[in-house]
Amino acid sequence: MNLEFSLPPSVNECFAWYPKRHKSDKYKQWLELASYELMKQTSYKIKWDEWLEFNATFFIPLFYKNWKKKKQDLDNFLKPLLDFLWDNIEWFKDENIRVIKAEKKDSELGIVKIFIQEIW
Repeated sequence: MNLEFSLPPSVNECFAWYPKRHKSDKYKQWLELASYELMKQTSYKIKWDEWLEFNATFFIPLFYKNWKKKKQDLDNFLKPLLDFLWDNIEWFKDENIRVIKAEKKDSELGIVKIFIQEIW
């Protein structure tokens, strides 16, 4: 299964804390955009309740203009993405993920490409 989405906000940007914890406007906007993007893509179905391998490639700038490395934690992008998939794809359960691979590629695209497959 192949999917592509706009880059999710960092988990640090997903929630606001005043007066109590709630989804930030930026996170709500991304969730709406991701829902639209999901509707435009091919629908897939996993037939069994098997283990999954999850691969995510984030196409983001890795350097500032002065060639210093940007400090962006991969895991901060994974949480909102996995939560979105859990909420919007009927068969997707992140507890079934046995293998997870994630990487950043230097790019201005601002997208994430996902590949999910059943493994035995």
